[in-house]
Amino acid sequence: AQFYLTDLAVFKVMFSAIVTAMLGVTYLGWMGVLDLDLVYLDLPVLLRSRIPAIGRTRLILTGGAVPSLRIGCNVELSTGGVTLSRSECGRASVGDFRIWDVELLGGIGFGIPIENSELAIEARLTQGLRSVSDIADIRNRALTFVISVPF
Repeated sequence: AQFYLTDLAVFKVMFSAIVTAMLGVTYLGWMGVLDLDLVYLDLPVLLRSRIPAIGRTRLILTGGAVPSLRIGCNVELSTGGVTLSRSECGRASVGDFRIWDVELLGGIGFGIPIENSELAIEARLTQGLRSVSDIADIRNRALTFVISVPF
């Protein structure tokens, strides 16, 4: 129903979760509780396959491309634990960081049937295909653990 735009409940919940997370990260950054220096917003395009395994349990394989957009960037120069300077990426003289990135994602997990749904537990590895910096080979990489129950 989501593909035919007749039931937008999932899109509304996801949009609310994304906005809440972005506001939370921003607010915690302003308070000094959370310090993120180079932040990319991932927009994954994934294929997911469920393969029957032992009993009713299913093996889940996930893969795809993840275009990413830079939404935050700070550069801190320090030596011996002492901060010399801190500025936004565009204002620093230490090179430029790309606005967008492309990553590949691969994951594996298993699904356990529960009533009319499935509890899925997955591990996903994301690896950047190119450097996000023009002066060094710095690539995005993330290991994510996912627990989900589709409804």
